[in-house]
Amino acid sequence: GGLIAAATGAPRLLVITDGSTDVVDLAKRNAERMSCGVPVKCLPFSWGTTQEARKALTQLNAGDPFDILIGADLIWDEECISPLFSSAQGLLSPDPGALFILSFVVRSDYLNECVLEGARAHGFCTETRDT
Repeated sequence: GGLIAAATGAPRLLVITDGSTDVVDLAKRNAERMSCGVPVKCLPFSWGTTQEARKALTQLNAGDPFDILIGADLIWDEECISPLFSSAQGLLSPDPGALFILSFVVRSDYLNECVLEGARAHGFCTETRDT
């Protein structure tokens, strides 16, 4: 999703992260091939706490919070929900117009409800859309 967003020319910087260095390396190769006209950083990053995410901002975006976060297919079980939203809190700008767009496959009604509850517990407003 990030490379497509960059191809629109909208962002001034695109940062692609993953917990796996193999995936980060693949993202780098894809970004080089796309040559989308927007600076692209591909870096390892693992979800954790809000404080850890704020520390990581120095490496990810020169210390500046992000206006938009896009996450795709990041939810696989209940255990990853709180670290994901804690990290998003630390990475996202406090500006009321800042967005965290999360796209995921609903694997069960229970997990879907856990995601929505987790988002709200971390101060995010939720909106769901079916594809």
